[in-house]
Amino acid sequence: GYTVINLGIKVAVDLMLDSAEKNKAQAIGMSGLLVKSTLIMKENLELMKGRGITIPVILGGAALTRRYVESDLRSIYGENVGYAADAFDGLHFMENIIITKEKAGKRIDKFLATEFFSYSRGELIKKIKSGEVLANKKIDFQYS
Repeated sequence: GYTVINLGIKVAVDLMLDSAEKNKAQAIGMSGLLVKSTLIMKENLELMKGRGITIPVILGGAALTRRYVESDLRSIYGENVGYAADAFDGLHFMENIIITKEKAGKRIDKFLATEFFSYSRGELIKKIKSGEVLANKKIDFQYS
């Protein structure tokens, strides 16, 4: 299963990175509803790239488009950044990371999120329980 650590909104990149390291997260997710958040995500990716950080990053939210993430932001951070239109896409991204990591002999079990895209915790849990979202995976939420 996955452990999702929700740090909340308007989280500084250093707090995200510290929490990712502390919790041994295998990916970081950022979501934004406003256009300004896309600029902050870009700055975060630039800073992470400058520090040599390569942890996979999932980006989503109403302010982003697949084209912007996969062309503009990927050109900054590289192949380890992906777009998720919703929580389902985020889970598929994680599945791809699992496949990649398992091929390399590693197991993924933690995902760090600043927000979990367009679903609230309750909505996502309902979708998991109903089988709409990877019924064979358990997601535990931890709030910092």
